[in-house]
Amino acid sequence: MKRIILLTIFSMLVSVSVAATGSDNEYYSSGKLMSSATKNVVDGLKIRSVKIFYESGVLKSEFSTYRAKLHGIQKDYYENGQTKEVSNWFGGKKSGVNNTYSDNGKLIMEASYVSGNYDGALKLYDNDGNLVSETHFANGVLNGISTTYYKNNKPSSEVNYVNGIKQGVAKTYHINGALATEVNYMDNKTNGAAKNYDQGGKVESEVNFIDDKPDGLQKTYGEDGKVRDEMEYSKGKKLGKRHIINDK
Repeated sequence: MKRIILLTIFSMLVSVSVAATGSDNEYYSSGKLMSSATKNVVDGLKIRSVKIFYESGVLKSEFSTYRAKLHGIQKDYYENGQTKEVSNWFGGKKSGVNNTYSDNGKLIMEASYVSGNYDGALKLYDNDGNLVSETHFANGVLNGISTTYYKNNKPSSEVNYVNGIKQGVAKTYHINGALATEVNYMDNKTNGAAKNYDQGGKVESEVNFIDDKPDGLQKTYGEDGKVRDEMEYSKGKKLGKRHIINDK
């Protein structure tokens, strides 16, 4: 009797073990494996590990879930075998560094997440590996200077954000690195002096703004640095005709 009881207990333990570490497979209509899933206990957590395949048999994605939510590292692949994306998940939300790649293996995006929101630097690259833009976030909201770049790695524009709103001086640059435009923002609207520069650093034009509308005297300059013409604005409306001072 004692032996029968022991055998029964052993049989029950085996059944529980199989249920906890079992596997599930799904197939394409062609009969080829579409996905496979296994259940394991990792650090006391019941983790379901999943692999998804292209019909060609190449691995498409691999990830884990805990309580039906993505948890841990997820890796996605192109059909040529190159890594497409590597992301980190915690309780169904992206957390940590997330990298995305082109099908030739070049990094095209790197981002940091906290609880599913962008947090920190978000960088975008072209297929040659050149940095295209860099923006900064805090809890999913733009904060700090956002910069775009030319292919020569020099900045093409800079805009400052505070809690998702443009604040302070925004600048654009010529490809040689010289300042091209300079505009002041207050609560997402242009306010104050706005200036345009040539590649040599000389002022080409300037005008004052109030709440996105030109207000005051707009001046344009000749190559000699002297005022060429003027136009008066009031709340975005022209007052009279442009006054030609120097047509050289």
